[in-house]
Amino acid sequence: MSTESDDYQESDWREGWRESESTHAEPPEEGSSWYIECRSEEVFARILREAALLSPGRLWVLDSNDVLWPAEAIDPARIVL
Repeated sequence: MSTESDDYQESDWREGWRESESTHAEPPEEGSSWYIECRSEEVFARILREAALLSPGRLWVLDSNDVLWPAEAIDPARIVL
């Protein structure tokens, strides 16, 4: 897994996204974005679920299909990396 800072403008990350069926909370109004590349949906979901447990705030993932996932509820069978 590798990460690098994204150069999106503050409002760009919200354009065109849809909420996953796993979203049971209000999506964030603002946030920081990072590009993460991983070849395994299962590994990705597990690592983000663990990161969500350690994070003081809520973590969200915007997948390659512009679907917004709460990090603790990523479905590896449905997320598009």
